[in-house]
Amino acid sequence: EPLMLGRAAMGERVRSGALADFWRVRRGGRLLHADALRFGPSPGTLSLGALTAAAGFAGARAAATLLYVAPDAGRRIDAMRALLDGLPSPVMGGASAWDGRLAVRLLAPGGAALRAALLPVIQLLRPGSLPRVWSI
Repeated sequence: EPLMLGRAAMGERVRSGALADFWRVRRGGRLLHADALRFGPSPGTLSLGALTAAAGFAGARAAATLLYVAPDAGRRIDAMRALLDGLPSPVMGGASAWDGRLAVRLLAPGGAALRAALLPVIQLLRPGSLPRVWSI
């Protein structure tokens, strides 16, 4: 799930707003994974401080979260972390694996850098070629 905070090519810069993102993944009606993202001094309020803070977006204008749910998720963590360690600066990424899940988060200065980082991440988790829409 990529998230863009303004389009650099259009000179857009987010200075304030609201950001709330909630994921719920269910299997057979049972909650398997829940994730929530909110920024700001009050719930759902996005501030310039949240965008620049190290515990926030660290100045990044693009972010992505990827969740891989499969029995082999834990066995893929070392390869994923090695891939993320090799990302070109200033793209940053991290990964965690537990209970058949592998979560990856990426921060990048813009959409093009985020896409370039996402492609090898997806290829590591998905056999075969990427969908055509990602190859254009």
